[in-house]
Amino acid sequence: SFIHRKKPDNAWLEPPVEGIGSGRPPGRHGQRESSDMTSRRTISVVVLVVAAATLAGVSFVLLQQKSGAPVAAALPAAEPGIGCLGRIEPEDGLIRVSARAIAGQPSIVAELKVREGDSVRAGQVVAILNAREQLAATMRHAESEVEVKQTRLAQVKAGAKAADMAAQSAENARIASELATAEKELRRYEFLVERGISPAAGLDSRRQAVESTRQQLESARARLKSLTEVRREDVDAAQAEVAETEADALRVRSEYAQTLVHAPVAGRVVQIHAWPGEEFGSKGILEIGKTDRMYAIAEVAEADVPKLRVGQQATVAGEALANKVHGVVDSIGMKISRNELQHLDPTLFSDPRVVEVKIRLESNPALASLIHAKVSVVIHP
Repeated sequence: SFIHRKKPDNAWLEPPVEGIGSGRPPGRHGQRESSDMTSRRTISVVVLVVAAATLAGVSFVLLQQKSGAPVAAALPAAEPGIGCLGRIEPEDGLIRVSARAIAGQPSIVAELKVREGDSVRAGQVVAILNAREQLAATMRHAESEVEVKQTRLAQVKAGAKAADMAAQSAENARIASELATAEKELRRYEFLVERGISPAAGLDSRRQAVESTRQQLESARARLKSLTEVRREDVDAAQAEVAETEADALRVRSEYAQTLVHAPVAGRVVQIHAWPGEEFGSKGILEIGKTDRMYAIAEVAEADVPKLRVGQQATVAGEALANKVHGVVDSIGMKISRNELQHLDPTLFSDPRVVEVKIRLESNPALASLIHAKVSVVIHP
């Protein structure tokens, strides 16, 4: 007889153990099956753990993106410092060289004395305007008028010529002689009338002749006196005429000088806007830059202004630069203005506000040909 044992409900899940109820003794085959089953269970657990971790990570990233918070783990480590955009410029920027319209004439270039890329010194003639020849003739005429008026003033101050005075004196003596003769004739005729020898009708004509001659003598004496005296009024009038012509000559000389256009500073000709025969406008004739000292004009965000100070080191990079360029903060702007370099976001309530910071760059000849190149700037703390 034997005892019948009831198997548990989950006995079908348990594999038969070799050598016990299997009808065969334990061996290598049974051991191999047990090991394979354990490996499969371990792999399944690892896969489930990895899948759960991946799902949790993806859910975390999506949640952070939806909330607008930055995902620190997904971004590379940023270079420390204040990052912003900027542009390359020479010291004091680009200087426009121009000239004003002269005597109402159009501003036309007659001749250029430089080419783009040429180095110029301060005061060097860079262009000539077409009004120069006409103003040269006007200036010569004005200067001759000054000479005429100055000669006239000298004559007034010197008074009349000696010959004129001698002639007037002789004229006075002649009239005085005529007056004496007329008076003598009048007295003789009056005597004859008193004696009844001559009629009284002839007495009036002789009296009239005396009076007329006396007036002529008075006028002649006044003329002689005027010749010997220099009146202050005549001198003042002559001096006023001289001053007027000198002012005209000075104005013309100034306009003539302005037909020569000079370089205001030493530097390099960056760009020519008006060529011979062309009229120049608001852009001027040409632009000059002090390219021996180059700067990066960085536009720093308003919120980063408290972190700035003069003397900070900076690194400049850009597509136009073969290598990074280093520099030092030279000055910090005092005015907060609109951003000019970045594209403005129409969804923002207001435009970004920035401060211009001038960064003096290390000496690099290549920078002189990269004026206004857009660069990225990092100002180190």
